[in-house]
Amino acid sequence: MEAVEEVNHVEPAVAAADDQKKRKKHKKVRSVWISFVGRIVAQFVGSAATIVLGLVLLHKYQPGGSKGDAAGSNTNPKPTAVAAVSPHKHAAENSIEVLALRNLSREPADQYLADSMTDVLKATLAQIPGLVVMSGVPTALTDAPRDAEGATSPGVRYLLEGSIVHADGRFRVTARLVDTDRDSHVWANNYERPLKDILKMEDEIAASVVREVIGIVFQGEARAVPAKCGTDTKGCSEAPVL
Repeated sequence: MEAVEEVNHVEPAVAAADDQKKRKKHKKVRSVWISFVGRIVAQFVGSAATIVLGLVLLHKYQPGGSKGDAAGSNTNPKPTAVAAVSPHKHAAENSIEVLALRNLSREPADQYLADSMTDVLKATLAQIPGLVVMSGVPTALTDAPRDAEGATSPGVRYLLEGSIVHADGRFRVTARLVDTDRDSHVWANNYERPLKDILKMEDEIAASVVREVIGIVFQGEARAVPAKCGTDTKGCSEAPVL
């Protein structure tokens, strides 16, 4: 009987010990799982934070900036306004520059005639109301012929170019008008006079050239054309209004 009672006392103790071992094992497994899940969650959070930080830095230091992109996206230009903009920016639509006339004579000494004719054209054009005459390069400083691409005044709309020829006692001026918007000649003509009274000859040719030029620049609007002005503007007489 005593042996049976002793066994009965031992069995509950063994069962309690086994139960305690099972609880400890369960707790250990549970802690392992919690630790594993925690590491997984921490890795996901770290990766997400790294991606977000990278996107923020990329957006911040991207060329152009987000503000410029936003401004560009919010701007809706009208197609008609864009189409109306000229590829050339002009100081004035009625602006003109006189390029130095080229001397095509055999004698280099005739260069003074080309320079003088250039100056008379400039002086005559400068007296036209509403016409903006760009300064360009003084003829005395020009060492080589100039063309439309060599215009030194930015934003000029029209270029007046040409040449002079002196032969057999006669003087010929060839003048051409270039429209920089069209990149083409819109007018050209020749003027020939006997080389007797140089000053009178230059005045007459300049008045004829200017009359033709302003008819194109102002599209037929009435303008008074000086008939005889030359380089000295005192006492200029005016030709009839166009």
